[in-house]
Amino acid sequence: MFLDLLENESALEVLAQAVALQRQGRPVINLGVGQPDAPTPAHICEAAIEALRCGKHGYTPPLGIPELRTSVAAYVQKSFGTTVDAENVVITPGGKMAICWALLICGGEGAEVLYPDPGFPIYASMARASGAKGIPVPLKEENDFVMRASDLRPLLTNNSRLLIVNSPHNPTGSVMRAHDWQEIEELVQDFPQLTLLSDEIYSDFLFDERERHASALHCKSLGERTILVHGWSKSFAMTGWRLGWSVWPKEFVAKVFSLAVNSYSCPATPLQDAAIAALAGDKASVVSMRKNFARRARKITEAMNAIEGVVCVPPRGAFYVYPSLAGRGLTGSVVQKRWLEEIDLAVVAGIGFGRTGEHHIRLSCAAADEQIDEALLRIDAWFAKNP
Repeated sequence: MFLDLLENESALEVLAQAVALQRQGRPVINLGVGQPDAPTPAHICEAAIEALRCGKHGYTPPLGIPELRTSVAAYVQKSFGTTVDAENVVITPGGKMAICWALLICGGEGAEVLYPDPGFPIYASMARASGAKGIPVPLKEENDFVMRASDLRPLLTNNSRLLIVNSPHNPTGSVMRAHDWQEIEELVQDFPQLTLLSDEIYSDFLFDERERHASALHCKSLGERTILVHGWSKSFAMTGWRLGWSVWPKEFVAKVFSLAVNSYSCPATPLQDAAIAALAGDKASVVSMRKNFARRARKITEAMNAIEGVVCVPPRGAFYVYPSLAGRGLTGSVVQKRWLEEIDLAVVAGIGFGRTGEHHIRLSCAAADEQIDEALLRIDAWFAKNP
């Protein structure tokens, strides 16, 4: 049965556990959930409130209002430097919905879906639920966790239907560069049946200010068969607003329309005005968050690498740090459980992101500075007691 094949997202499970303990009065610090500590910018909130005041509370077209789809196309042109047709833009209640749709459309019996390991757990869960065979692509520490064409090549077959790439990457913080995309573009020319799902939700958070985001859309032949997934949750601190955008190959849009009609009817109406305001408005908050995440990532990485037996590859984007505890003989699952119980610190075990993550944990850089500082003190004290 479809539901029996679905798995839960470990970060949200950890969040529920942390909240329950906080309600009991425990001083739990949550470095598990990927949620910016900044508030949603005021002009975005005001746009939603004004939309409600103006009576915008009825149904809209299932794929989003035309004004918002046009705004997304303009945003892609400005931020990505490439042109997309507004008719191929789809607005969804959260970016996860587009991931689910892509896997339902491209998956199914006999299909093979390739996804990064470690990677966002919904990839593997929905691939399995679609009836497809999931093929994990190992992201190697010696390659800074970047997906390489050389690791993909032996895994591609005539049954490969969907390749999922995520950059900047959750949970490792790795970042694809233009040459990485070009190597993948060259490789998949021999597999014309393959569609690419490029999850670029963290594209605004590259830690090197001189570096420009490299997108699948920058590769012409890839762009023609790419489903690009993005949204407002991370860039604009709107995780709870549940609003995502995606760009689809033309031949998939009608299928997505049918899926939208049969599931959620349309995105929340007043939130679409807020989304327009976010794309068109001042980006000072985005710049501020990026600088904060980069600084916090450096701090956590240095602190982890200072602990004997812990190895942490410096992340280059997103807002996570992904240290290995193998040198201490610890699994991430044990650490996740013990830290929550013993030092009131919530982190996510790497195994929740794939089988390669057994000895890793993921820590979020999106928490407030004072929380991160206190968390690092608790971690140091814990290792001192548990040599």
